[in-house]
Amino acid sequence: MRFGSVDFDPGRGELRREGRPVKLLPQASRVLQYLVLRAPDLVTRDELKQLLWPDRPFGARDNGLNFCIRQVRAALGEGRGSPRYLETLRGVGYRFVAEPSTGDEVDRRAAVRILDTLADVVAIVDEAGRVTYVNVAVFQAVGFLPREMEGRSSLDFVDPDDRPLAARALALCATQPGRTLVARFRVRARDGRAVAKDVRFHNRMQDPDVRGVMLVFRDLATERVGAPTNGAER
Repeated sequence: MRFGSVDFDPGRGELRREGRPVKLLPQASRVLQYLVLRAPDLVTRDELKQLLWPDRPFGARDNGLNFCIRQVRAALGEGRGSPRYLETLRGVGYRFVAEPSTGDEVDRRAAVRILDTLADVVAIVDEAGRVTYVNVAVFQAVGFLPREMEGRSSLDFVDPDDRPLAARALALCATQPGRTLVARFRVRARDGRAVAKDVRFHNRMQDPDVRGVMLVFRDLATERVGAPTNGAER
């Protein structure tokens, strides 16, 4: 990906500015990868803390996140007062605002490379609920290979007792362009275990590189299920 004088390879986490390599620590690289993936959406601080520290996303992690953001800004060669790439909404979150350089496009392959670097399971399902993509994190989470899931109904991988809840959340999201919501339900692992997850549904039907509903699965501190909620950013 190229934006301005910066070249960024999300698969390797390598960044060059004006042709020169710039050191970026692994956590800062993950933050930049995720911000680029979500552009131009606002990404909250809580979401980034959950990405970096899924077991302890709150509390003293604020200082760690602040350090990562400073690293990203330094690597991009910008200060907080004059952002070209990273916009800050004080106390809320960040938005990656740079457009790719003329003639360059961030295509689906680049997006897939970013998704495959994330620890969270990310899946895309079509309007019929079939899995069209799932990243490699799914193997560590539930034991399935991506190729074993793609083309099958997403509900095949949900605990039978929770399928009505998952189907309702998917139907609510799929019929409203841009809609985001969060539901909590159990998914089935290859070994038969039921694993409770918080699942963020985001309607990306209008995005030509996605054409589906994107699902992000996150671990729970406690294993309980609940109805869909409004996923609006705080």
